[in-house]
Amino acid sequence: MSSLPPSMTPHSSASQTFANQKHGPTKAFQTAQLDEWQPASLFKRYIASIIDTVIGAIFVNLLRIFFVSIFFKNQILAGLVLSICYLTIYWVMIPIEFGATPGKKAMGLRIINNDGNLNLGYGQMICRESICRLISMASLLGYLWVFFGKEKRSWHDIMSKTKVVQYR
Repeated sequence: MSSLPPSMTPHSSASQTFANQKHGPTKAFQTAQLDEWQPASLFKRYIASIIDTVIGAIFVNLLRIFFVSIFFKNQILAGLVLSICYLTIYWVMIPIEFGATPGKKAMGLRIINNDGNLNLGYGQMICRESICRLISMASLLGYLWVFFGKEKRSWHDIMSKTKVVQYR
């Protein structure tokens, strides 16, 4: 299972205390047993995506109202800058720091690596949320794949070596 002594396993209080003090709950080396996680249900993933879409629309529109009117005269440039900032913060940085987007958190879901490691990388999340998601969207088959696979993973999950799982 793990070569770590029992006092430093991911579920021990010593490692959890270190994680919470130093880096927040997801930043210490953490690995979960893969059989502890259940694949996220399609319904919960769908509701999480609706929540994330609503939060994203509110966030981008508020930024556009305040930020654009002050700093940008060119609406196209402003839209491009805001889109890049939003996509990077919301879909890459927040999941790396907290393990999920706010919508996934609200539904009790989390993104993990295939091997159960809870730490996600920048390259991995940029790939997941850009190239891999574009491939899934372009064919729609990438999203429909969740109905056929036993792990309920879409192509962007498979290509980025991640899983969306239920944690509570």
